Amino acid sequence: MRQTGGPRSIPRPRPRRGERPARGVRADRLSIALCLALSLARAAPAAAASTDTARTGPPWVLSINAEADDDPHVALARARDRLSEASRAGDRRAAFWSQLAVARAQTAFEDIPAATRSLELARGLLEHLPQPVEAEHLWLELDSIAVASLTDDARQVSARVARLRPGVAAAGDPQLSCELTSLDLLLLGDARSYDEAWGAAEELERCGQQLHQPLAVAAARSSLARMTGLLHPDAAGFADAQRRFTRALEALGTTPARLRRATIHWEFGLTLRHAGRLQDAIVQLRATEALGRSIHDDLTVALAAVGIASAMVEANDPAAALPLLREAQGLLKDEDDRYRLVDLYEVQIRALARLRRPEVLEAIRHSRRWDTAALQPAQRLPLVRAIAEGYASLGNYAKAYAELMRAEQLDAAVQSIARDAQVLRLQARYEASRREAENAQLRHRNEAALLQVQVQTERQRALTAALIALATLSASAGYFGWRMFADRRELASLALRDELTGQPNRRAIAAYARTQLQQARRLRLPLCLAMIDLDHFKRVNDMRGHAYGDLLLKGFAASVSTALRGQDRLGRWGGEEWLLVLPGLSLAGLGSVFARLREAFANVRLPGDDAGHRCTFSMGAVQVRDDEQDVDDLVAGADRQLYRAKVEGRDALRYAER
Repeated sequence: MRQTGGPRSIPRPRPRRGERPARGVRADRLSIALCLALSLARAAPAAAASTDTARTGPPWVLSINAEADDDPHVALARARDRLSEASRAGDRRAAFWSQLAVARAQTAFEDIPAATRSLELARGLLEHLPQPVEAEHLWLELDSIAVASLTDDARQVSARVARLRPGVAAAGDPQLSCELTSLDLLLLGDARSYDEAWGAAEELERCGQQLHQPLAVAAARSSLARMTGLLHPDAAGFADAQRRFTRALEALGTTPARLRRATIHWEFGLTLRHAGRLQDAIVQLRATEALGRSIHDDLTVALAAVGIASAMVEANDPAAALPLLREAQGLLKDEDDRYRLVDLYEVQIRALARLRRPEVLEAIRHSRRWDTAALQPAQRLPLVRAIAEGYASLGNYAKAYAELMRAEQLDAAVQSIARDAQVLRLQARYEASRREAENAQLRHRNEAALLQVQVQTERQRALTAALIALATLSASAGYFGWRMFADRRELASLALRDELTGQPNRRAIAAYARTQLQQARRLRLPLCLAMIDLDHFKRVNDMRGHAYGDLLLKGFAASVSTALRGQDRLGRWGGEEWLLVLPGLSLAGLGSVFARLREAFANVRLPGDDAGHRCTFSMGAVQVRDDEQDVDDLVAGADRQLYRAKVEGRDALRYAER
């Protein structure tokens, strides 16, 4: 269950043996629910005006969002009624916002296929609005990213947020900024970036208070409480966490918000279990179960039962956990709740293992259906560890060891995803700081120019014709000086760019590689360098002419640049050879990078070449291994791997295994 306004309710620590990752009762969906609900919380009486309605939606959407935080059944029914009314009236704008409200309610149920379809329908309505505004596009993209974060790769979701951030900043809307903070908190919690997640939670609490949104304040306080319990598992830390949970409930005041309250009780239960206070944890989880039953929410009831069963297993009462798990299994739908079933099977396998029952093998067999690459490594890791415990309980130590080895691989993948997300965030911060510095410099120049004009105007009034002539001469000298400065700056830029393709030349890409190498060592992040060479390029020049070869080089540079991440850089090394710098990427990710680049290049269409160019490229790569390597060593290593790719048939990727 995701919190409606904050993070994926709990940042997930690395689970210990036998411990589930911290995931709340629909912590996933409730975080998304307020990420989506925040989008319309600014609706006020002024929203009746067409401009305000275009930016924030009709006023009734706010009440639907509040109902979704209390009883999603009621919210979904009201949203559909509003959608029908808007469709009958031919009001496309009202239909667009109604469709978003439907998607939010469906997300609260974790009905991701239905929510995705509703968002696509909203996108179609937006495309046919007579005068859509930028805010409507931003809200739709935020909602889409929030839903995608339930299922998509964390790296892809982080990249989408990074691309959206400049637009949100340019909008200057505090509500949009608060929404983005909520998404950041969600992603940082998944990536285990606790320092930055803490800052994002505090920022969410501040903006929630400024915008008078108690649900956002409660979500932020609940996240801070959970992180406090995880990061400070001593008595003082637990007391602080307990105080924060109390303040989270107090923030809701008299608001019903039963689904929100269920999440906070769930968070509190997880923290109590983490602190070893298992009976107290069960009390909080029972409160979650009662709230779920009061709104007839099978998913909340099922997940509360799984949480209680997990606490019972840790309290050495696995037999009492099994009936709860059977009830939960009957409430969960196989396809829609597949990653929730992973949690259920993990607890069930651990319970059966501790009872040393042979039925554990049947439970392991059923769990294999969900133990696939369709789920994130962080979601599969606890299950794989439980499977290892199940095999060990029956004395099958060979299979238990094999599962532990697989768990180590999944754990490494989790760490890699976390590092990549951190790199993307750092890169986004760098880009934002750079743009701000450039804007400040431009403002200072404009202010200086304005002052200079004012001074010249005053002088013109006071000075004689001779002084006016002198001022004119000075202005001319200043102009020529500025022109010289501009020309020098343009020449400096040309000195770092390849004249044909516009990409960084050898000097520039080598300098960027050295900078990223220093940063990778300082932050202990992975870094890969790759050499790329177009296959049989000389034959292309000989058969089709150098003009066609130049077009092919430009097409390669343009297509590859669009397929790279924001922090990646491609530079022309010489002729048809290129150097590719990949910060934050390990060897395990090179295959997907090569596949993207190859697909992008294959789709290039050159003028007068309807059949396609049919040209391929080879790629050799290395990863930084120790502090002794410099850029020249890495380039030489990548070149050797490129030669190997050429010798072994071209159109291939080769890299040095660590």
